[in-house]
Amino acid sequence: MGNTITSLASTLSQAVDKVQKEIVETQEQLASGEGKLNAAESGVVSRMTAQVAGYESVTKNLTDAGSAISVAQSALTSVADIMTQLKGLAVQASSAGFSSTDRDSLNKTFANLINQVEQLVTSASVNGANLLNTDFGLQITTGIDGTAQSQTQVSATNVSTLVTSLKDLLITGLQIKNLTFPA
Repeated sequence: MGNTITSLASTLSQAVDKVQKEIVETQEQLASGEGKLNAAESGVVSRMTAQVAGYESVTKNLTDAGSAISVAQSALTSVADIMTQLKGLAVQASSAGFSSTDRDSLNKTFANLINQVEQLVTSASVNGANLLNTDFGLQITTGIDGTAQSQTQVSATNVSTLVTSLKDLLITGLQIKNLTFPA
């Protein structure tokens, strides 16, 4: 039994060596232009080359879309943090112990934070794609067959309407005026 396994291992090793040698020879022939492909092999190579190019384009599309989504998510996280700060300022302004000078100072801070939100929303773009400042989103080609199934839609969130509404807010007295937001 031991001799059979040794013999089989030797035979397999020789076969692998032979195939590897033939692969190297074929690669050398093709690289030097000596090896020729028949029509069927050329067709397969052409088709596979086109598919590889298609998949490379899909990979780039997905990478670009992923970058746009990542930037949008990061900006939305920052906007949420600023909204928390705005709420804190509003609660702070409702304290009876604040003078009008204190409220004016809070109002300036409030306005500066709103400007930060606006800057985040307008600058959250990658290659011109901004998922926070549009209603359209992204159409991504995710397949190589050209069909509708090879398209993926990424929705957008138009946060600029929030910014417009926030700019209308003003801390005065013990309240925030104009708390109406468009749908």
